[in-house]
Amino acid sequence: MKARTSTRLAWSLALISTLLAAFASVLLVVNGVTLRDILFEGAAVGPQLALTFPIVGAIIASRHPVTRWGGSSAPSASLRERCS
Repeated sequence: MKARTSTRLAWSLALISTLLAAFASVLLVVNGVTLRDILFEGAAVGPQLALTFPIVGAIIASRHPVTRWGGSSAPSASLRERCS
């Protein structure tokens, strides 16, 4: 996969996740969740996480397009080096 393709894919997935989080927030309001519930009771933790992680991942993927999937195997590689 080329660097430009991985960057476009990362930002496309972040956009889809943002749209789904916005839709989830609309459903929260339609179902009667108040602003107090969202701020103090943690009713909107799911949409907040759905906004945070994809955007941070897209920023990382766009800044380091060469290591597209390397981050997922890095912890296991460091464990292998320590155990051998």
